[in-house]
Amino acid sequence: MKDLKMMLRLLRAAAKSQVMYRFDFIIGLVGTLAYNGLFLASIGIITSRFGAIGGFSAPQIVLLYAMFEIAHGLYGFFLANMASYLARLVYDGTLDVYLTRPCSVLLQLNGQKMNYTAFIDLFIGAVCFAAAAGPAGVAWSPAACAMLPVFFVSGAFIEFSLSLLMNCGTVVSPNLRSLYGAYYQLVLIGQRYPLNLFSKGFQVALTFVFPLGFINYYPMLFLIGRDRGIVGCLSPAVAVVFTILAVSVFHRTLRRYSSAGS
Repeated sequence: MKDLKMMLRLLRAAAKSQVMYRFDFIIGLVGTLAYNGLFLASIGIITSRFGAIGGFSAPQIVLLYAMFEIAHGLYGFFLANMASYLARLVYDGTLDVYLTRPCSVLLQLNGQKMNYTAFIDLFIGAVCFAAAAGPAGVAWSPAACAMLPVFFVSGAFIEFSLSLLMNCGTVVSPNLRSLYGAYYQLVLIGQRYPLNLFSKGFQVALTFVFPLGFINYYPMLFLIGRDRGIVGCLSPAVAVVFTILAVSVFHRTLRRYSSAGS
C-alpha cells in the first residue's frame, strides 16, 4: 500500500509538470491521432486494391487493429513506464536513485510519466471496434461478451511482460537495448496483419516465443467464430505466465546490476 501511494504521488507530480508544457502536450496528441489515422487509411487503400488480406475482410483487419489498440492503450496508461523507462535509466546511470528508495523499483518507474497519449489509443481503438464489430461478423454470444474485457486486459499484460523482458538485458549490458528495437518491429507486424499471412515458423514464434498473437489475432478469431476452441481463450493464461516470468527475470537481473558509480 505504501508503494502504491508513492507511485500515485509521483504520477500526480509528473502530470502537473507535463501539463505545463502545453505545446508538447498538444503535439503528442496530434501525433498519435495522425499515426493511427494514416494506418487506417492504408488499410482502406490496400483492401480496395487487393480485396481481403489473408482471407480477412477490411472490417476484420480494422477489428484486429482495434483490439490491439485498446490493449495497447491500457498497457500505455497503466503499465508502460515499468518497461519502457528501464533501458534509458540504466544507460544514463540514474537507475541508482530508484534503488536507494524504500519502494518497489517497478512502481517507481510506473510513476515517472502520465502517458496521456494512451487515452487516444483507447479512444481510437474503441471507436474502430464499435464500427467494425458488426461488419466483421462478431458473434455476440455470452462467452464472447464475457471474454472481451478479459482479452483486453490480458493483451495489456502480455505487451507489458514482453516489453519488460526485452528491456531486462540492459540491466546487465546497456548495449542490449537494441533488442527492444527488434522486438518493436514484431509488435508492428502483430498490430497490423493477421498471423496466417506468414510462414508456419513465424506464426509459431509469434504464438509461443513472442506471444503477440494472443493480444489480438487469436481473440479476434474467437469473437468472429473462426476459433471456438481452447486456443482462442488462452490469452489470460499466457498473460499470467509471461507476467510472472518477466517480473522474475527483472528481479534476477537487478541483482546483477552494476551501478554507474561502482
